[in-house]
Amino acid sequence: MNCVSCLLPIADLRKETHCSICNGNLHKDCAIKEDGKHYCDTCYTVKEEDKTTQTNVDIDVPDVIRRSYIETYRACPLKFYHEVIKGVPSPPNIYTQMGIDLHEMFDKASQNKDFIKSDMQKHFESIFHSYPDSLFGDVEKIKMYNRGVNSIDTFYKVISEMGNPFKTEETIQFSVGDDLPLVQTTSDRIDEVNGELEMSDWKTGQVMVGQKLSTDLQAPLYILGVRDKFQMPVRKFTFYYLEDNKTRVFERLDDERYVCTVNKRQYFVNITETKKEVQRILTQIKKGQFNIPQRAKNMYYTCKMCHLQQLEICKGADIESWRQYNNFGRT
Repeated sequence: MNCVSCLLPIADLRKETHCSICNGNLHKDCAIKEDGKHYCDTCYTVKEEDKTTQTNVDIDVPDVIRRSYIETYRACPLKFYHEVIKGVPSPPNIYTQMGIDLHEMFDKASQNKDFIKSDMQKHFESIFHSYPDSLFGDVEKIKMYNRGVNSIDTFYKVISEMGNPFKTEETIQFSVGDDLPLVQTTSDRIDEVNGELEMSDWKTGQVMVGQKLSTDLQAPLYILGVRDKFQMPVRKFTFYYLEDNKTRVFERLDDERYVCTVNKRQYFVNITETKKEVQRILTQIKKGQFNIPQRAKNMYYTCKMCHLQQLEICKGADIESWRQYNNFGRT
């Protein structure tokens, strides 16, 4: 099981405690201690807000929230507020745009076997050379070009061993609790094998490593949505990292648990525990709780890469959390 504050596994149960509000698992060192009770970051922030403020009833929370935005809230509630509630768009960049374009081609090839590798290569060449220079920023064009070429090459090797798909680009909206926004996922490919489902997700970026394999929400949420919609068991979920020709495979242990094995190390996800965490997150969103967690020092990399700071909409976790603490409100 993982700590709900730092998201890392709790290896020693002697060093475990629980949040007095949500009962989430915590490292004792991660718990915020007050009046003899222990709190996780989220619950403590909400508790402190409730002392001086009322729930923000003026916000317009979407009826449906994409899985990626739930991950955004986990990383920084204030970023979620600006992007989802206020509608501040992320600026385009070559990584996201090329990923979108490649996924459209992968979907076409999955549904139409006449769309062969040489066709996709020609289509990619045409699209790539149409990208404006501004899209690349400081990224080398040759690096991105090679990423696209290598991804296409690996993709065709993978699908050559697959039959006709059960579904592709399947968007699912599903509930994780009463009176909460629906969760939306889009599965790249689903195959039916011997009465069970096998899910595939095409990745054109960096390979997921370490504890993120246990804390990332994509695999368990996608499995949950597909399982609930089609009422069929999901045997495995595979991330295909096409540029590096690597995979991360989550295989079912039982109805709730899946394991990904990498170099003899095992990383577990639990469908029920993930559902509970998402319920907690969506509840905080409905309450209008978008403050940055107290442990702002852990957000250095998140802030460094955030476009909101570059746009001067957000001053960074350290300053924003100080503003919150002193009740200056949001920017």
